[in-house]
Amino acid sequence: MFRSSSRLFLTLAAAVTFAPALPAQHRWIVGAAGGYATELDQGSFSHGSLSLQASVLRPIGANFAVGLDGGWSRYDRLHQHVEGEDVGGVVVDRDWDRVNDVWHAGPVVRWTPARGPMRPWLEAGVGAYGLHETNDYRTVRQDNGQVVPEFTRSDSRTAIAPGVSAGAGIDWFPGAGRVGVGLAIRFRGAARPYDDYILGVGIATLQAGITLR
Repeated sequence: MFRSSSRLFLTLAAAVTFAPALPAQHRWIVGAAGGYATELDQGSFSHGSLSLQASVLRPIGANFAVGLDGGWSRYDRLHQHVEGEDVGGVVVDRDWDRVNDVWHAGPVVRWTPARGPMRPWLEAGVGAYGLHETNDYRTVRQDNGQVVPEFTRSDSRTAIAPGVSAGAGIDWFPGAGRVGVGLAIRFRGAARPYDDYILGVGIATLQAGITLR
């Protein structure tokens, strides 16, 4: 009995060890990445901040995969300080802090022309975008440092908007294994409702990440 069980265990272990890898078209492709995000209409990239993303794709055929991606980006972070402004005969200092965040989720399609260890790809998608803006205004008198309440406030707004994305990247799978590392750049656009008009928002992200296939 013990000898038969040992032989069975060794046979199963050998089968698992030497079993061929599943073909790529039978696997899921799972990725996670992080990097930098910024708004496209700004003259400088210095206003951007952190970006995070995850995706799950299913290969269809030799070169295409479809699935879902989602993530969060802080694409605009701005601080302005103005000293010595005259407001009704009172000299004040002003500070303004603005932060813009976006969440997104939606379907994507990816095209990968190469099947070797180095895999460049192109990607396009649509989705729902949750855009959140926060503004903090603070005004103080220069003579005594007191806050001027008429010009000190905080406000925020959130909008859900449709959006599109396009991206390109490259993944490297050492030894043609299942775990790879890569770089990607993506451009996202959303039609944001803003008061009584629509405001277009463009975002660029540069990310590094890992992929499991």
